[in-house]
Amino acid sequence: MIYWDAQQELGNFKGDFSLKIRGSKYIPFVTFKNINENFAIKRGQSFDIHWETPAKTREVKLNILRYGVPVDEAQIISNTGKHTWDIPDRLPAGKGYAIQIADAENTMHEETSLTFAVRRKIPLGYKIIPVAAVAGATLILLSDNGSNNKSGIPEPPSPPQR
Repeated sequence: MIYWDAQQELGNFKGDFSLKIRGSKYIPFVTFKNINENFAIKRGQSFDIHWETPAKTREVKLNILRYGVPVDEAQIISNTGKHTWDIPDRLPAGKGYAIQIADAENTMHEETSLTFAVRRKIPLGYKIIPVAAVAGATLILLSDNGSNNKSGIPEPPSPPQR
């Protein structure tokens, strides 16, 4: 839809006025085949990006974005409809990631995928629970060593017998 406030734009214009609007059917440069809503991938793994394109472009520029900002250097790849992306371990986990594919020769022709999430290779809870268990066990062992000493300071050794 187009909204135009002619009176604000033209003021008290008197005379004839004509307006011509042209439209055309939008044909996307590429169509992503395997990225949809609520999609998530794990870092440290590989992911095959699949797309279809009606364009006869030989090479495309592939970019990984997070909230619209590139997170890595763009790659120029062959326009085969498939690319294997090795998700870096250093990529921060979270939402807002997208893949952008553009014509390498004419970057005006570009498409961006739906957003997706990058997950940790090992969930954070699986890392925290063992550490907490060891810390708890250590605390219990150090605080209750079987003696009646309540101060937390160990008893000095007995003097040697002569």
